Amino acid sequence: MQKHLISLLWVYLGVICSATAQEIVAKRTVTIQGKITNSIKKHFLVDEYQKGNFYARIALGNNIHDYLVNGEQTKTLSADVESDKHSKRVNNLEMDTDQKSFVSVDESNVIKVWGNASGLRATIQEKLMVGEIAINGSKLAYLAFNPSGSSAGIKVYDYLGKKSFSLKTNDLFMEVRFSPDGKYLMAYKPNILDAGKITVWDLTTRKIIFSETTNIQTADFTPNSKYFVYEAYKKIYKYGVDGKQVYSSEIGVETRKHTFSADSKYIYANGFYQFLKIDVETGKIVKQIEYKKEILDKLLFSNDGMYALKATENSITNEVNLTVFKIDW
Repeated sequence: MQKHLISLLWVYLGVICSATAQEIVAKRTVTIQGKITNSIKKHFLVDEYQKGNFYARIALGNNIHDYLVNGEQTKTLSADVESDKHSKRVNNLEMDTDQKSFVSVDESNVIKVWGNASGLRATIQEKLMVGEIAINGSKLAYLAFNPSGSSAGIKVYDYLGKKSFSLKTNDLFMEVRFSPDGKYLMAYKPNILDAGKITVWDLTTRKIIFSETTNIQTADFTPNSKYFVYEAYKKIYKYGVDGKQVYSSEIGVETRKHTFSADSKYIYANGFYQFLKIDVETGKIVKQIEYKKEILDKLLFSNDGMYALKATENSITNEVNLTVFKIDW
């Protein structure tokens, strides 16, 4: 097997902070050889990062691997049974909110549901093109597209009961999310080539409870499923799942991705050059650490905010850099 560990480097970087100059961001980078698919979607398996082990889940070709960020490949999840593997290159991975299962999609639109401990649970061959996907218990939701590239709506599928329905939309959404309790669904498209938009459905009634065309960058539900929060125009917007606005709060930073603390009290996020801790109750920044060493892009934070992980791919050398930041707030 080709070696995946190329280099390991610890670099400690002093960071100028808006509060004090004593905060330290510890940075560790590992380089893995092999072309990844799409972006690295989920990291930090909760029970592991608290033990000091940092995992990245990566699709390489038609296999799915877990890596420690020291470069050691700890497990190949989809190769224990040869017939369980995808026959085509995996395009997408997404973890369940409880992190006990995950879903993968390959370039022939085959969807596979996996248990972290139990292996393959279900295989679905979708006739339509499958875009971004979400999983919540036995339910899947994915953006479906016609061969022409037009939207075929959002398909919601119970892979155990084998029942499905579609939410009609002509919007070319790029992200889809379940609320943690599985009662609501969100889809949005960031403001990139055209106007951004966010829509939220009640899955019981299958009706839209909120829809807004706006300069949205990122959005998600709070862990308690009572609210959804998005950032647009450098403001944090908070709404109840009844569609009523709670507040809009100016933060002065365009955020890239939100990670909520497990108690729903804080949002951990980043700008291009900032680490941010935001109070969900008020929408105000609790702490902001300026970081000018590199563009941070989309980071995924651990639920306690202590760690953030960045993945960058070099398509020429087929190397992937996984960088873990340890943040002393």
